[in-house]
Amino acid sequence: MKKLATTVFFILLLLAACTVPAPVADPNPPAPVVANPTAADEPAPTAEPEADVVAGQMTIAATAAGFEAPSHLAAGWTTVTLNNKSDGMRQAALFRFEEGKTMADLAAAMQSGPPGPPPFLTAVGGVAGISPSKSGSVIVNMSPGDYVMLDPVPDGEGVPGVAKGYILPFTVVATETAEPAPNTEMTLEMADYAFVFDHTALSAGEHLVHVTNSGPQESHEVVVIRLNEGATVQDFLAATAPDAPPGPPPGIVVAGLSGLTIGEEAYISVEIEEGVNYGLICFLPSSHHQGTPHFALGMVSEFALHGH
Repeated sequence: MKKLATTVFFILLLLAACTVPAPVADPNPPAPVVANPTAADEPAPTAEPEADVVAGQMTIAATAAGFEAPSHLAAGWTTVTLNNKSDGMRQAALFRFEEGKTMADLAAAMQSGPPGPPPFLTAVGGVAGISPSKSGSVIVNMSPGDYVMLDPVPDGEGVPGVAKGYILPFTVVATETAEPAPNTEMTLEMADYAFVFDHTALSAGEHLVHVTNSGPQESHEVVVIRLNEGATVQDFLAATAPDAPPGPPPGIVVAGLSGLTIGEEAYISVEIEEGVNYGLICFLPSSHHQGTPHFALGMVSEFALHGH
């Protein structure tokens, strides 16, 4: 699997290439001409109505052309669903801009800064690892501000999704009320570099898991793999390595939460079957260890449900 740091570099490169410069204003604009003097006193035309604000849910369609999603969301806990209508694996990673920063700043960061997400972007989660014709959901806390969703996952030829048009800005606005956090007692803590998860509390069926990132240094993600019988999480990683022989890996992604910045939290839903082995993997590269993937630093886990 290609390293995310390289992928984000492509993202910034794409943004820089696609940023359209603002037209230069004429320093000596002509004076306005008023055909009817009385018309100048009339009220200005009514402004275009504001975009509809969607509350509590965000449905994203990944089509052959890119992402389709609402442009404005209400602040609060939001169920984000990604429907993959494309022909490749898709991800919708969500980032919040620091106040005052824009897509133009993201493009400019590529020209002056190092590869990787700039510090004015906060990773707040998103849906990861969705196969064609499948869908997945997570619940994230959306505070007011400007955001961007993007797909950093490369295809078999190493081309990241964002280079194919999978990038879309959107805005979260404050409202009088906000959706509260879900109620669950199941917690998965991500840290440098381990998953802390009490799988013995699981039973067969669907579970809503509260995911946190305690750091203390890096963002983390979690991808949940349903492993084939007899396979291990290391077998899966070996089969997805760049130099692996062709063929499907010994397992499938059943749930995925994209990167969370330290201190952020989210919820992920996963269905657990008895007698099946599952793996938890963080694929993000380490900014503190020369880009080494977090799984290579020990951020993997494996569990199975037996006798419940």
